Amino acid sequence: MPATRGRVEELRHLGLREYLRFGVSNVWVTDDVRVDLGDTIKVVDMTIERNIRLMEMIVVDPNIQRGEPVIRGTRITAHTIAKIVEEGAAIDEILHDYPTLDAEKIEAARLYANAHPRPDRPSFPEGGKEVFRMSVADLARP
Repeated sequence: MPATRGRVEELRHLGLREYLRFGVSNVWVTDDVRVDLGDTIKVVDMTIERNIRLMEMIVVDPNIQRGEPVIRGTRITAHTIAKIVEEGAAIDEILHDYPTLDAEKIEAARLYANAHPRPDRPSFPEGGKEVFRMSVADLARP
């Protein structure tokens, strides 16, 4: 397949697949730098397919965790796991603490949380106040 030469700015208007459609597999960015579009598109396609598969591991159901996004088959929220990863926990630690997860589900939670940041929500509605709080330990008292 032939190669084409041109500055990146001039080439951006066409999608990568359009180059391949017209039989162009190589784009010369500079006189010394060539991009093989065939390999690039394969990598992009594989990444997109993987991310779609990972995102399908996260579900939102109003009957589970009040509609918070959870990892499919669990009641563990995606943002909880993403926060633990963000705080520096090793994957092995997380797997020990959450045995229903695997490394792929942890990656799915991280990916989802990055794509859908949790809006900061106040503990109470604005102007509201806590009136009564009771824990399970309070119920056990005589």
